[in-house]
Amino acid sequence: MADPKRVDECIKALEVLSCSKAEGGPSSTIVAVKVEQDVVRVRNEARELAVALGFSLTGRTRLATAVSELARNIVQYAGEGEIELKAVIPSGLEVTARDRGPGILNLDEIMTGNYRSKLGMGLGLRGVKQLADAFEVNTGAGKGTTVTFVLRVQ
Repeated sequence: MADPKRVDECIKALEVLSCSKAEGGPSSTIVAVKVEQDVVRVRNEARELAVALGFSLTGRTRLATAVSELARNIVQYAGEGEIELKAVIPSGLEVTARDRGPGILNLDEIMTGNYRSKLGMGLGLRGVKQLADAFEVNTGAGKGTTVTFVLRVQ
């Protein structure tokens, strides 16, 4: 007999897929990020979508950690921004964090581990890159920052 919890997860995944098809593209959710409560909200949205897509517990944990780090960076350094969660059928989930903050002037130092913010306590961008299957940062002084990463279903 089928596990009722697994059946519910399959139904949610089918709903995600059917919405994607009906809308002519991948399912996407955009969450505005300004305050700490938004960090929790976007992390929960990411977890729900990951469950619907069939991510393992490890995959859901990786996703929640990475999304939380990016959302906290937005709150702490840019003041406001947004995170887009997009189902990439059939492979997984693409996450894009956008802000219009000051940009990241020392990106190379951050990504090589030669810099740590006095304010930061988490994994930061370098940690997000290590958790992701694909990772990209676009930033410029006074132009804000866009970080995109992909996690494949595991």
